[in-house]
Amino acid sequence: MMRQTRRLLWMLPILVVAASGGWHYARGSTHPHTPDAIRTLRFAPYAPQKAVYHVTEGGGFFPRSRYRNLLQIARNHVDAVGAGRLDLRIILQGDGIELLELARRDSDIAGRIDALKRDGVRFLVCRNTITGHDLDPAEALYGVGPDDIVKAGIAEAAALVQKGYAYLKPLG
Repeated sequence: MMRQTRRLLWMLPILVVAASGGWHYARGSTHPHTPDAIRTLRFAPYAPQKAVYHVTEGGGFFPRSRYRNLLQIARNHVDAVGAGRLDLRIILQGDGIELLELARRDSDIAGRIDALKRDGVRFLVCRNTITGHDLDPAEALYGVGPDDIVKAGIAEAAALVQKGYAYLKPLG
């Protein structure tokens, strides 16, 4: 028992440093003095894209900042390619459904999801995960209707890849 206590006490500073570093980036820009020359760079437009984000991990110790990061990545993707030029599907499977559980009680996360949906992003939820967690999606998950539920998250991801979608694991 004493050995475990010492091991945990030894790990505590590492966890604190890791957590504070994660928080540092979750707040926003870490360098407030980005040169104007960088901020005003112009780029050629991207060609239309089809992408699937496969989210199977939970939020960990800081779920709000981790899921805000995921939603910011999606927002940046939409903004870079263009709302009418990006077909983005976010498949939530396993512990990834925590995003929609969090959104039920966090209006900021819910608002970000709603804004992405308005720009055409689809949030798809694995039926196996719903039944495995014994959930009623109407009560437990934010904004999930029957059209948002897929038979199996991994099979849906594979089917989308076969249709030409790029497979991305933004939290992986």
